[in-house]
Amino acid sequence: LKGEGFFIACLRKTGGGSFAAPRKKNAPERPPKKDEELLQRWLKPGTPLFFFRHQEYINALPVSLANDLPVLQSAMYLKKAGVKLGTLTAEEFIPEHELAISTIVSSRLPAVELDHEQALRYLRKEELHPDTTHRGWALVRYENHNLGWIKVLPNRSNNYYPKEWRILKREDGRQGPLK
Repeated sequence: LKGEGFFIACLRKTGGGSFAAPRKKNAPERPPKKDEELLQRWLKPGTPLFFFRHQEYINALPVSLANDLPVLQSAMYLKKAGVKLGTLTAEEFIPEHELAISTIVSSRLPAVELDHEQALRYLRKEELHPDTTHRGWALVRYENHNLGWIKVLPNRSNNYYPKEWRILKREDGRQGPLK
């Protein structure tokens, strides 16, 4: 099918060898408890999640899948597992786009509602001047749907929409920013 370049596959083994027990299980690295408590503020209350580090990111899986992760990791390379929440630095938590568009993000987080034109500017990764008094990280929404993150600073805002997902064509079909 014609699409946006996303891909998914499912394979079923119909014959062959018998089941082989997984190799040694290595438990994924967990963030410290204080960091897990900080993450809870970004997440929907009451969602039972298992947090683990993958590269520099903190990811989350449903608690019910926590024991399956090391088994799968011992048997194969996992490109991705769970929801990528973000990175923790010494100063702050930097949220990932994946968290913004997930079902586990907290509805209590600060959010900026955009009109149609502002939403298109955001999705083109253009400069945006939201009408808000909030400073810091905020969700960007259009018609109550999360689009991503913005960091509102005193004299500007930083658009954190993924560069590789931005809209490149204008509504008139031409390339480039609107003038």
